Amino acid sequence: MRGFSSLVIVILIALMGYSATAYKAPEIQADIDRRTEQGISDISLSNPVRVDTDGRHVTLRGFAQNEEEKQRILHAARDTWGALGPVDEIVILEKVSPYRLSASKSSNGAIVLTGYAPSEVERNVVVRQASDIFGAGRIKNEIKLAAGLPPGDWLRAIVSGFSGLAILDEGRVEFIDNALRLSGVAADQTVVDQVASFEAETPDGFTWSDDLRVLRPTVLPFTLNVVKDADGWEISGYAPDQEARAGLLSAAREAAGNTPVSGDLQLADGVTSTSWPLRVRQGIDALGELETGRLYVSDETIRLEGAVKAEKLAALRSATNNRPDWETDLVVLRPTIRPYVLDLVKTKDGDWTLRGVVNSEADRDALIEAVSELAGEGTIDAKLQLADGMPGADWSVFVRDRLKALETVESGSLGFSDYNVTLKGVVATPEARLSANEQVAEIDPKISTDLDELDKRLLASFSLTLSPEDGVRIGGVLPTGLTSQEAVDALGLKGGYEGEFSENGRGDADIWRRDMTVIGEYLPEFEAVDISLKSGRAAIAGETFEKSDTEQVLRKLTEALDSNWRPEFAIKTTDRRYADGTRRTNPLSGQKEEYRRGFWLPVVTNSAGLDTCRNRTAIILASNKITFLTNQNRLDARARRIINDLSAIAIGCLQDTGLALEIGGHTDSRGAARFNQRLSEARAQAVLEALVARGVDEDVLNAVGYGEKEPIASNATRKGRSANRRISFKWLDAIDDDL
Repeated sequence: MRGFSSLVIVILIALMGYSATAYKAPEIQADIDRRTEQGISDISLSNPVRVDTDGRHVTLRGFAQNEEEKQRILHAARDTWGALGPVDEIVILEKVSPYRLSASKSSNGAIVLTGYAPSEVERNVVVRQASDIFGAGRIKNEIKLAAGLPPGDWLRAIVSGFSGLAILDEGRVEFIDNALRLSGVAADQTVVDQVASFEAETPDGFTWSDDLRVLRPTVLPFTLNVVKDADGWEISGYAPDQEARAGLLSAAREAAGNTPVSGDLQLADGVTSTSWPLRVRQGIDALGELETGRLYVSDETIRLEGAVKAEKLAALRSATNNRPDWETDLVVLRPTIRPYVLDLVKTKDGDWTLRGVVNSEADRDALIEAVSELAGEGTIDAKLQLADGMPGADWSVFVRDRLKALETVESGSLGFSDYNVTLKGVVATPEARLSANEQVAEIDPKISTDLDELDKRLLASFSLTLSPEDGVRIGGVLPTGLTSQEAVDALGLKGGYEGEFSENGRGDADIWRRDMTVIGEYLPEFEAVDISLKSGRAAIAGETFEKSDTEQVLRKLTEALDSNWRPEFAIKTTDRRYADGTRRTNPLSGQKEEYRRGFWLPVVTNSAGLDTCRNRTAIILASNKITFLTNQNRLDARARRIINDLSAIAIGCLQDTGLALEIGGHTDSRGAARFNQRLSEARAQAVLEALVARGVDEDVLNAVGYGEKEPIASNATRKGRSANRRISFKWLDAIDDDL
């Protein structure tokens, strides 16, 4: 009986275990499925592999680009804990060459996509792009998967090619490796011109060719219409071929001069003779002689109508008389104006506008020539009417003799009503107003003046004094647009100062902002200095720090300020000396500093630990860059401050910590690789020597040149190349294998 009871207990325990296992089986299967998918997801991105799990047995189905990718996927699946298998049902994509993809568009707008794509993802992108460009529901997808796609911005090239095909009535675009070819039928030349805009969007590395046919209507009668009015020219109608179209449009623009020409000509069949374009061009030239008018051409008939000035009438009639195919309807313009008025306007940009009346073409040309001598590079907009009524034979000379009165103002007008002259305008300052009145009186004391002052503000000025004993003192008037806070920030005054800036003075805020920023960049190089900017003069007298590159500071300031100021510099290296260990507060930055071997280094808390040292130097190098003179290993003068900051950290990090520091030099890819390698080594060594000069232990420093081999950005852009030209700090533990 006891044995029977034991047997029953064993059977119950077995049944309970089986029940628990059966209950947990779906959760185990789902967990294996999930972890297997996670394990292979980073490997099969372009063609995701499907995971099918049956109990603990795993089957993989999908595509791989090559055998290496397939094995990596299988290996990742085998590493999944608790999984059995996997069963390999992964297909390696066939590699094709050349790699082709095409889109065909039929006359009803249906699109057929054929060829290859490297993955399910990119095939879906191609189909989606086609749907966006051609319209959903029109796409038949016959794209197969295959490996072998050459490098390049393939998807962007597809967008440009599809976009070109979309505006054709029918056609085909084909991609063969990195070559794109578009063929088909365009409704007109405008569509062909639009296709050219998509060609310009083709990415680098791809070639584009096209074979387009333009549908041409037959037009009877063959017509062309040109309208000229005060707003410009408008042309419409037809041309027999592209050459004639370009020639007629060019003739219209040439005849229009500075006035705009709008409209276009459509290519068509139906022209009546080969001489038709030449005869139309003669009509366009004749229209150019009219003030306003219209040219209408219908087959062999040419009609010209409009208003013409009297002095041009005879020549125009001579050109059109005795021609039975020409019809003219012209109105002669020549009014009598009293009083005889002329208004000359000069803008603040130096451009001139001439409005009013003159007696003849010769008088108009003489006036424009005289204004041109005063306008220089400024434009001249002259719309002068020929009219009778001039008050005297000397009136044109009288006007030209008084033109210089407009040079005395920033902007304004010089008005003539017969022999009465009035100058109205704006001058810069009260001083300029007094000077303008004196100059106008010398030209003609009878000229009436009405001048307004453009600016009554004080002339901008700036002064700054820096000394280690008294700190920083500032003063002056900033130009409008430059605030006191901007000026303080540009100068880098973080340690406090005495005095203040007034605002809203006269001056160019952009120039002052730029030049105060330049001064702020080099101000930390001075132990003591007096700086003054006023009335176009820059005066800087001071002493740079004991071991500053004084010659370079002087040269840089001269180069930066010479274009805007008359610079006067008296800069030398300081004679002041201090005992090592002397401490002070930097008057510019407000930072505590300690004197070491001729340098003022910031006082920092002792650094300990590899991570701390890395973080501190990384913060400095992220916001400050150690720079050199172009193609040299000579440190830029501004690099002294960064070296000082890094030296202070390095001394604490390397002192009895077991750490070492690698200084890496890097260049961009321009120039010869050998030269870049040598330059990077020399620059890294220059930084090492600068650190040693400040007291950093040379035994735990190592300078390494990497040349162009470790870029951190693209060398194809100026910004990327600038980022690649750098100095890197790499902290190493004494037991690090890199040592």
